[in-house]
Amino acid sequence: MAVVVFAMNGQGLGHLIRGTIVSTALASVGERPVIFSGGQYQPGGLEQFPVRVVPSLWGATDEVRKRVASELHSLASISLPAVVVEDTHPAPIQLPAAIRRVLLVRPTSFEYLVRLNESYSGLYSVFLLCDSPDSPTWPYDQAQTRQLARWKNWRVIGPVYRTASEDAVRQVRARHHLSGDQEVCVFSMGGGGAKVNDPKGQDFVRFLRLALQVADVIEAAGSRVRLLFVKGPYFPPRIPIPPRFEVVQDEDQMPALLKIAKGAVVRAGFNTPWECIAAGTPFLPLIGTTYAEPVTERLNRLTSLGLVPPNIESFWLDDKWREEYRRIARGIVAKHSGMPEPRELQRLILDRQRTRVTPKQKRSTHRMSSAKQGLPLVIRIDDVVCQEPALCWLLDLLAWRGLRASLEVVPYLLQFDETLLDRFDPSRKLFEVSQHGYAHVPRTPDSGRRCEFSPESTAPTPEDVEVIARGKQQIEAAFPNRFKGGFSPPFDALPPWLPAAWHALGGTFVSCLHTNSVPGSPLPVRRAGVDVWDWTMDRAFSADQVMRKLAPEASVDGHAGIVLHPRCLRRRSEKLHLRSLLNRVEEGTRTVSLRELALGKIEIAAPPGDRLRTR
Repeated sequence: MAVVVFAMNGQGLGHLIRGTIVSTALASVGERPVIFSGGQYQPGGLEQFPVRVVPSLWGATDEVRKRVASELHSLASISLPAVVVEDTHPAPIQLPAAIRRVLLVRPTSFEYLVRLNESYSGLYSVFLLCDSPDSPTWPYDQAQTRQLARWKNWRVIGPVYRTASEDAVRQVRARHHLSGDQEVCVFSMGGGGAKVNDPKGQDFVRFLRLALQVADVIEAAGSRVRLLFVKGPYFPPRIPIPPRFEVVQDEDQMPALLKIAKGAVVRAGFNTPWECIAAGTPFLPLIGTTYAEPVTERLNRLTSLGLVPPNIESFWLDDKWREEYRRIARGIVAKHSGMPEPRELQRLILDRQRTRVTPKQKRSTHRMSSAKQGLPLVIRIDDVVCQEPALCWLLDLLAWRGLRASLEVVPYLLQFDETLLDRFDPSRKLFEVSQHGYAHVPRTPDSGRRCEFSPESTAPTPEDVEVIARGKQQIEAAFPNRFKGGFSPPFDALPPWLPAAWHALGGTFVSCLHTNSVPGSPLPVRRAGVDVWDWTMDRAFSADQVMRKLAPEASVDGHAGIVLHPRCLRRRSEKLHLRSLLNRVEEGTRTVSLRELALGKIEIAAPPGDRLRTR
């Protein structure tokens, strides 16, 4: 199932970092997060998740906001519960009430928390405060802490921050040619959006002044130290950096660089101080211009715990103070690892209820499909990801009627295997499985046609081939007896290169809605039928409309087909409508395997005109 994490608001990197950490925690307990990122910056660790880069919504047009909201809705609603996780500043978009919205909250000023609680408590199902009263960065006094504890649907999940792996440390050492005995001082303003909050650049000037003071102390001590100045994405190019510093344009593994460093001079936000504490690296903070950020309160608490040096000399030269800092930091990190407890986080975000998967109908009383002779009928079930009630209801209905179907499974989001299908189809004669893209991430290029893999591209990217191959491996492992080598492109956007790429990976056929052939395709491309859902109006086509769509395709193709979606069968009215539609479609037809049809193993012919009654 999909958990959509909408990270980064275009004014800093903390949103994306928290979103990545939360996604990692959810993935560790079997969830399948997808990240929507409002910016191009990608910190280490993001590559393990499907990512959709979208424009920043702040200052965006209504058209852009509606498009992004539509894409969020499209992916989140593919499974239940439909969840979108945002960060700190509510996104200026509207989502259907059926979407469960969760807000991660950086420990901002208390006044801002009050505003969130008063203005958005009806919009978000739960607020997850990313800090803890016993942490060194908790900025609220006792009265405020007691008030927070009384707010409904607010939960504390502990500090959320990055730590450095040993592999990341090795990579950073190699990238910057840092030997084990070299002393390093890192200078960084972080990714806290200073360019936005401080448009005149006063923070940058003040930071450079402090950096020069620290460099003077270090060099006066006679130390041969490498002074690495990490500019990051928000440092203005118009401000020159003195040549005594080595300029690093960007470093996506800042926790590793901080762990290597003897000390760091930083703009005091939330993430960087925690990364220094986790690394055991003393840091000298500068209070910058921020929005709703309790920097002074946070630094006062850090100072009271002995984590802020009294002066530059202590920061770099006082070995006794530095050792005490490291001792305190080790104790803090032992309590607060930076990663929320995965199971508790999963419970708070998803609030998942158990799904009934036992067939309701008695298999011994199922009725067989229509007569053995008749127009071949294909049923394709798209966007299959989890054993939600609507899917189980549909499988039960089709099995009771003796109707065959192909389940188009989204590999990355998949959360069941063929043991579920065996409960409804123990003979394994009714349901087969095909691959439906990889992660079903909606992308809307300039053409306006939604796709996962661009139909305008002339050749696949290495990433396209990699994720399709990875998905195929996942499908083969989950459905060793039911996977039949089929592939269907999400949103029915079929790139011209896809049949050949699928063939090269060992696939046997491709199905779609709009064509029966692709020039030069080394494998069959078969039209599966018509979608019974009107996505423009967000409702089912009437039975008459479906029959009118089926008639010409049946005349041309020699078979009929319908495409269903579990997400479109969650209401009782939709279930009743499908029952009625199946009664109409079954007249004069017989369901067949999509694979056997695609491979030419089903005899097809132009049917008599009355085989499909349009009225």
